[in-house]
Amino acid sequence: MSTPLPENVVTNLSPDAVRDTRPHHEHELYTTNTGSFAAMPPLPLPPSEGMTVKINSYEDVPEEPRFDPAIHLDLDRPDWVRLLGDDFKKTTDLPQFCPAKGSPLAYTAPFKVFLIDVQMGYLAFFH
Repeated sequence: MSTPLPENVVTNLSPDAVRDTRPHHEHELYTTNTGSFAAMPPLPLPPSEGMTVKINSYEDVPEEPRFDPAIHLDLDRPDWVRLLGDDFKKTTDLPQFCPAKGSPLAYTAPFKVFLIDVQMGYLAFFH
C-alpha cells in the first residue's frame, strides 16, 4: 500500500517547464516542493516468482547476521571532496546541504563505510 503524497507536491511538469533553462533549483518542481516532506515506507522487494536470482530473507538464511549499523558501519570522512562549479574545486571542507539549492558535492576521495569484516564478506560474496 502506498502512502499518498501531500496535495501541494508537484509530481508532473508542463512541457514548458521541461524546456526551461534556468538552474535546476529554480525550476517549478523545486520551488513548489521546497520544505515539503512525505514520510514513506521503503520500496518493497520485487516478487520472487520469475526472478533470475533467488531473493532471500533473513528467514531463508538464519545463520546470516542481522545488519546492525552500530556493529557493521565504521564511517570515515573523505580526505577531500570536489565541488560542482568553481572548476571542481578540491577542498577538505565538506559542503553544507541547502534545501533550496541542493548540494554542491560532485564526488569525494574514497572513504571507509563498513568494518573490514563486512568488506571482506562482501568481497567473498561478489568475487
